[in-house]
Amino acid sequence: FVSAAVFGSRGLTTSFSPQEVFNGAILQQSFVVEYVVQYQMCLNCQRTNSDVTWKACVQIRQRADHKRTFLYLEQLMLKHNAHVNTINIKELNTGLDLYYSHRSHALKAVDFLNNVVPLRYKASEHLVSHDASSNTFNYKYSFMAEIAPVCRNDLVVLPPKVQAHFGGMGPVVICTKISNVLQFVDPNTLQVATLNSTLYWKSPFRSVAQDKHGTEFMVIDVEPSHITYGKFMLAEVTLARLRDMATSDQQYIVRTHIGNLLQPGDTVLAYDLTTFQIAEGDLNGHKHNLEFPDVVIIKKTFEKKHKRRIWKLKRLDMEEEEAEQKRKKKGEAELKQVEMERFLNDLEEDKEMRHAINLYKNEEALAQGPPSEIDENEDNVRMDELLDELEEFAIGGEGAEGAEGVEGGVPEVREEEMGESEEMMDGEHVIHGAPY
Repeated sequence: FVSAAVFGSRGLTTSFSPQEVFNGAILQQSFVVEYVVQYQMCLNCQRTNSDVTWKACVQIRQRADHKRTFLYLEQLMLKHNAHVNTINIKELNTGLDLYYSHRSHALKAVDFLNNVVPLRYKASEHLVSHDASSNTFNYKYSFMAEIAPVCRNDLVVLPPKVQAHFGGMGPVVICTKISNVLQFVDPNTLQVATLNSTLYWKSPFRSVAQDKHGTEFMVIDVEPSHITYGKFMLAEVTLARLRDMATSDQQYIVRTHIGNLLQPGDTVLAYDLTTFQIAEGDLNGHKHNLEFPDVVIIKKTFEKKHKRRIWKLKRLDMEEEEAEQKRKKKGEAELKQVEMERFLNDLEEDKEMRHAINLYKNEEALAQGPPSEIDENEDNVRMDELLDELEEFAIGGEGAEGAEGVEGGVPEVREEEMGESEEMMDGEHVIHGAPY
């Protein structure tokens, strides 16, 4: 027996000398045998390291010219751990692609999406291989999920069928909240109504304008009517266009649903419909003689100060498709940063929206000074809303103690959080979506 470190720790060389006695003679011959240890991956690891890894894919799309919905959806997925079963996430110009190794994981993802955003989906399957001897089939499953192209603060003209369903509301309304239902408010009458995804997709419609098309106005006078509905109050407001105040004395008298938030001297973001060209397709079945108000107030605006944010958001580890990387230009990257900044500003101004996601402490900003020196006030994020950013749990190492119910450093997704896929297939859903 001879050993040698020819192959390092993965090799072993042995020498054998078998003997045999034949007619009184001893026959002997030596053989050298080399043993090499080769690694072999399990079936799951082979699928992970193969070019064809996924068993099911969920394609999320929204026909909108912004990414605010996907930015908010990303935060919801992080908070509810809806991404833990994904083996890959691809970011496209039109949406997201989520890849899973099991069909059941994709069904849970679709059910989660259906509980937080208004969507419709189609399921399809593709036969990959078939074993005739054992009568087994290998399929790939795809789920196409389309999100309603209406976002918060959008101006909408309700179709006649939806208007009749709401009892003659509108038809010019503002979308005030998006979850698994859409909430609209009529700024002239303070009538509020919700529309579920089933009714929406029977008579789909799109928004006439988005808040990026808004114009800033100065509030001259406010006359509250003391008619309230939840957090809204109907009021009559006198406005003047902010950029024309030095050259023109034109004023507008309009009704608004946020009269309880306005005082003379405030600035608001509003749709100036006197300068809008509304296409016939956006009228959703109404005639051209439909009367629009001159100005529709969206929200109250605040002076933006250049200050450090004491909070930050986590992001998903997403892969950009190769075609998207080639098509990306400097202008598109800047536009993406602008959309992210608008999303962060929306979070700062909307407390209800912040409560639906997780905000984390920005240690770099806090290290430069206490919150009082970073201009923290009632309109901004407070310290008690922020979470500490915890380090990854290590299995069997430091930090593993106290990680009960955590496998591999990722919290386990419970069925009651994600919903049952059988309920989704039967069309029955529990409504508990987060508002946006």
